[in-house]
Amino acid sequence: MNVEEMLTREAIRDRYAIYNRSGDKGRLEELAQCFTPDGVLDAPGYFSARGREDIVRCLMRPPPDTRDSAASSGKPARIRHFVSNIRFESIERDTARASAYFMVCRGDALDHWGTYRDVFSRAGSRWLLAHRSVAVDGRVDDAGRQSD
Repeated sequence: MNVEEMLTREAIRDRYAIYNRSGDKGRLEELAQCFTPDGVLDAPGYFSARGREDIVRCLMRPPPDTRDSAASSGKPARIRHFVSNIRFESIERDTARASAYFMVCRGDALDHWGTYRDVFSRAGSRWLLAHRSVAVDGRVDDAGRQSD
C-alpha cells in the first residue's frame, strides 16, 4: 500500500465519521455535504433520495417504525451511530468502493443495525459519497425484542 492509498483510506474513514456525527447532531445540511451534488442515499423500504436537497428532505421525516425512548419526556432522543469493520473493496484514482457495519443507539438502548454499501468519488482533495445504500438488518422493538 502506498501513501496515496493510505491518505484515501483515512479521508474516507473521516467521511464516515462526519456523516454519522452530523446526523446524530441533527445537522442534516452538513450531512448532505458528505455527498456529491447529485449523490444518492438509498434506504430500501424507507426512501431513496437523489441530490443534497432531497437527502435533507427525506431525512427530516422520522422513520415510521423507529422507537423514541425520550418521547414521553418531551425531549428529543439522543442518537448515536457506531461504525465498524470498514472494508475497502476497491480504490481507483477517482472512485472507491467500501462497506461498513453500523449500529444505532437511541435514547438509552440499541435501536437498529445494518450495513452501509458505498461508492465514493474524488472531489478535489476530498472524497464524497456518490451513492450510499443503507441496509437495515434488524431492530429492537419497544419491548426490547429483536425484530426482522
